[in-house]
Amino acid sequence: MDPEAGSVQPESAEVRSVAIVSHDGLPWWAFWIAAISFLAVVLWINRGLFRVPIIEDGDQAANALQIQNAKHFHETLGNYSRWTFHHPGPAFFYIFAAGEGLFRDLLRLVPAAINAQVITIILLNTFFLFGAIFFFARHCRPALFLPASMLAAVMVIVVINRTIPGGALVSIWMPQVLLFCFLFFVTACASVASGSFEHLPLMALAGLMLMHGHVAQGLFVTVLAAAAVVTFGYRFARGIPMRQLWLRHRQSILLTGALAALFVFPVLMDSVVHRPSNLSAIGSWASAHRGWQVPLGTSLKYEASFLAFIPDPEVVLQNPSAHLLSQAGSRPYVLRYWLGTAFLLGVALGLIWRGGHRVHPFLRYVSFEIALISILFVLWGMKIAGGLYNFNGFFMFSLQILGFWVLIQLILGETKISLKTGSACIAACAVSVSILAVSAQFTNTYSGDPEVARIAALAPAGKPPLRLLFRHDDWPLAVGVASRMSRSHEAFCVERDWTFMFGTENVCPASMSFRTLRLDHPGSVSCTGSCIRLMEDGRYAVDLQSFSPRELPFVIGAGDDNDRQTGFDETEGENRWTRRESAIRFLLTKDLGAAKAIRIAVRGRAVESRPVRLVLNDLPLAVISGFATDTWEFTVDRSRLLAGGINELKFLVDRAGPIGSDPRTLGFYFNSVGFTGVE
Repeated sequence: MDPEAGSVQPESAEVRSVAIVSHDGLPWWAFWIAAISFLAVVLWINRGLFRVPIIEDGDQAANALQIQNAKHFHETLGNYSRWTFHHPGPAFFYIFAAGEGLFRDLLRLVPAAINAQVITIILLNTFFLFGAIFFFARHCRPALFLPASMLAAVMVIVVINRTIPGGALVSIWMPQVLLFCFLFFVTACASVASGSFEHLPLMALAGLMLMHGHVAQGLFVTVLAAAAVVTFGYRFARGIPMRQLWLRHRQSILLTGALAALFVFPVLMDSVVHRPSNLSAIGSWASAHRGWQVPLGTSLKYEASFLAFIPDPEVVLQNPSAHLLSQAGSRPYVLRYWLGTAFLLGVALGLIWRGGHRVHPFLRYVSFEIALISILFVLWGMKIAGGLYNFNGFFMFSLQILGFWVLIQLILGETKISLKTGSACIAACAVSVSILAVSAQFTNTYSGDPEVARIAALAPAGKPPLRLLFRHDDWPLAVGVASRMSRSHEAFCVERDWTFMFGTENVCPASMSFRTLRLDHPGSVSCTGSCIRLMEDGRYAVDLQSFSPRELPFVIGAGDDNDRQTGFDETEGENRWTRRESAIRFLLTKDLGAAKAIRIAVRGRAVESRPVRLVLNDLPLAVISGFATDTWEFTVDRSRLLAGGINELKFLVDRAGPIGSDPRTLGFYFNSVGFTGVE
């Protein structure tokens, strides 16, 4: 015993009652048996992960690039956002990297890296689920709660995954990864607020992981964590000297501080190494979206869409009359779910009214958290820019699990149904086995795209890096090819428009020429000159082309694949919109002939009140303005061009922005630029 601990005052009666309930509950090994049986069944259902390789594409491939960085302790960012910044931190990527290292690299249990990631998330979610159950059981005594809570969680998972296949428990898509982590965090907060201050590090761990996983989680984590600590202080620490509190809880406080330092470290590293940093990018986005983005009524209906299990609220809520109730009732499984919930609620309220007993403080606090989170979600929903997608609030499904657990505890507490530890373990294992009856709802549905491996195998190795060129809508394939090449230690790069997804380390330097691997569709473009067609099937055409030097005279059209065009939107017919800063880079031959000057003809359409500054090789060329389609001609000395080198023509439109209802940042409607020698 610590000699200084003798001066610590005795705990209050309420603290002692919590401790008695905690220690008279189920032993720790009962939770391990239940968790292991649950995990074994889920892994059996997904046994294909140990045999069939998954070839990642899309977001999973983009994450895989960062996970590969994490395996070498180089990653400082979270997953990318569609708003072109990254979420705050890489905690989940390091967990996935550890899973890859163990299950794929060391044990060789799985045939592909992403298979190891899926197994890792199943393990992690199982830990979070049973950790949350453990927190409940520590404060509320009935042994029957263990199998009953498992059954409730299984029911919610089944309904979620019937609505959004493969979304809960077995998904490695980052918006869906947060569900069980949030469940664990909320129950840990309730445990701390109810007197178990030793759970503070677990609360901090889950909260910090959530904040790394999504920028909006900072709102929920800070408010819920602060509420838990303040509640603990008010109920259990009033009148106790700070020194005594420190002696009693110093291990929990020190461990929490160490976790906070660990999670803050990569964020600080990014801020030191990169200018501008990811935090500044998040700040810039927030500044551009000040105020409320969504009406209160729409945000309320958005939250209600999670109760109605609407998979596409961004479409449903476009209608002023969303008809959420009729949409939910039109699906029998959702209707049965809520009828069962209503029955359970009625039983709980009836028993409480008849018994007249006081509701356990832990259950009261969890109910308070559910209400608080619901309010915070409405406020956050009003701040969301863009579509109100289901994935934005996927973590909200955890509230339904919490609600069921509260009702179950209320019913068990009033009925005084007793169950021995052995019987509780047997019942928990029976619930795990029952999952086999709904195995389709516990199966990983992500299968990847085998075409990725086929195309990546065509990419020639060597230096300089191979530039990946692709249409915007083909980014899932392109990032899959990039991930495959990275795993094979083959160098690749992309233009800076795609920095946020492929990483700054994979951006093509402006001063280098590259071979280009062009991913396109059959019949869309021809392959002539230095171009070599590597593959063509019903879906894709893959070409390899060199960065061919231009010889005077020449014309560069919108979307010309022989050159490097960055900062442009997709080609619209013969034109492309520039943004605030766009550039065309082209390789020029060493011999410019007898030309003493160069005539440059820019064709396009300038938007009225949006002058376009032209910059050639970092020196101002001209300013053009107007509205109608026109051609602007300028003559410059031949020394302004770099013979035998990379030249760059920039289009700078300071006032670029939307036109009408178009959400894009639009500047100059570019058609072509021609270069002609003048003797």
